[in-house]
Amino acid sequence: MGVSLLNEDLLHNILTRLPALSFASATCVSKTWNSVSNRILSRPKLSSALSLNPSPNDAVNEVLHKILSEPIRPHFAIVNLAVGFGASKILWLVTKTLGSDIPVIVSVTNGIMGRDALTGEFKEVKWDADALISAIVDEGIVLTVGYLPGLKVEAIPLQRPAKVELGEPGNHATHTCVFYFLWFDVTLSSTSLVLIAVEGGRCDDDAVSCAVRGEGHKKTPQEPWIDNFVMDIKEYSASVSSCQFPVGIMLFGEATSDMELLLKKLDYAMPMDTFIVGNERGSVVYRSGNDYRSICDNTKDIEAVALVFAQDKDRSSGSIRFHIAFSNGVSTVGARYKADSVQTNFDVCSTRLMARREGQQELLDGQSILLELKNSMENHIQRPEFLIRVIKHRKFSIGAEKPMPRKSIAYHGVLGVDEEYLYVDGIGIKKGDIFQFYHSDPNAALVSLTVVHDVLNNIKMGKNSRRFMGDGDNSINVFGGFIFACYGRGESFFGRHDVDSSPFLENFPGVPLGGIFCCGEIVRPCTPLIGQHQGAGPISFCLHTYGTVYLVMSYAPPSVEQ
Repeated sequence: MGVSLLNEDLLHNILTRLPALSFASATCVSKTWNSVSNRILSRPKLSSALSLNPSPNDAVNEVLHKILSEPIRPHFAIVNLAVGFGASKILWLVTKTLGSDIPVIVSVTNGIMGRDALTGEFKEVKWDADALISAIVDEGIVLTVGYLPGLKVEAIPLQRPAKVELGEPGNHATHTCVFYFLWFDVTLSSTSLVLIAVEGGRCDDDAVSCAVRGEGHKKTPQEPWIDNFVMDIKEYSASVSSCQFPVGIMLFGEATSDMELLLKKLDYAMPMDTFIVGNERGSVVYRSGNDYRSICDNTKDIEAVALVFAQDKDRSSGSIRFHIAFSNGVSTVGARYKADSVQTNFDVCSTRLMARREGQQELLDGQSILLELKNSMENHIQRPEFLIRVIKHRKFSIGAEKPMPRKSIAYHGVLGVDEEYLYVDGIGIKKGDIFQFYHSDPNAALVSLTVVHDVLNNIKMGKNSRRFMGDGDNSINVFGGFIFACYGRGESFFGRHDVDSSPFLENFPGVPLGGIFCCGEIVRPCTPLIGQHQGAGPISFCLHTYGTVYLVMSYAPPSVEQ
């Protein structure tokens, strides 16, 4: 009996050291080997690796070799890369190795975070915006692969009928859309505001810059497509679990689409224990774990792709939990205003308006509003970016449901002023909406990062929760994380590097962590760190700026849950 146990212990020790492909072969040797292998993979696992190799093939090989150097059974893969890499090619390379039966999302981003596949050093890498309109081309990739027993994972697209089919001929799983960046440099040194807009090209290798062609304007997905998207998510969840609502959603939006209505609808339709995180603007190609879904999606344009996590009704082995934390990087300034004389330009997805101070009757033009803002910031040395945060009262419904009132909050970047109007990015503002100015603030971000650090430390220590009791194999452990950080943050924002990743790395050293710098970080108000406003009724507030979203994954074995 003792020899048998010793042999199994020795076998367990050997199998855990095998690379993933050899481990997969070992499971077929005998029933004993299969049983030990299944025990090794009884817990969830996240693996992530980064490469800055300028060769796409070599970069993919480096991250795949690192991730597959240990036993893992991939359930999903997220690939984030620079604009210099062809997304379609990367998708093909990854699925060729990991298999075509798992969902894979490839997203072109503003920057990446992760551990170098060769050196093990954690890096936060932001790419220069000027590279998108110059001869400089940035390369880099971070690959995140997850194994989540007890959950089902699928990539579900928000799609609309396409006038022109996109992607390579014969590739039913690839969709290519416009990708662009937008920054604002707002100065208070004069009565005019300066807008700097930088637009990049497509994610395929031979595409030409949209800035040259004058393309890249955002379009708002229509409500029927959004309703179908929400119902697709609910139907998938119901088909694989005992609940019609998923555990969570990671959303990757297209740069050419306005995601505000989509996020409001998702927030309205999903219960508060469903987490929603993601990147508003990128460029996405994907492969569904369902071949039929991938083939059908080739006839549609893709506005966004959701990686959906749902409970597996056929398998339960402990509990996977997702924890959300958020670091805020903006501060309020000046008075509150009520929007008036609102005019929307759908062609360039912007709004111009006049306003009244809340509680006053005088109608203020753009320059008068700017003068008040200058007076409020007279002691401010740096020139921050300015935004307005608008409180909107609207009605929402899904499908044939009766519309219900809901309060929402949305940021709009300030574009400029003239003698009549204040110009802001985005649409959806109406007369009577209340707004207030906010500005980017590194000090506020540092304070909030301290709070995030404490929150993650509480997860590690298991304070105020009996569910975190235990030790050894029965203890709850954090097995991975993912970060969505605003492109405006990073070393240029804080004056030092690796600040956004520090709360996670300091609390969970050695735990796999991947992440991106994005344009429009998404997180719904399911955490007190976001700061909900007082008032009756729920508030939809999913789209942020100058913030960082932390998604932390932990696991509790069955004995701990009981």
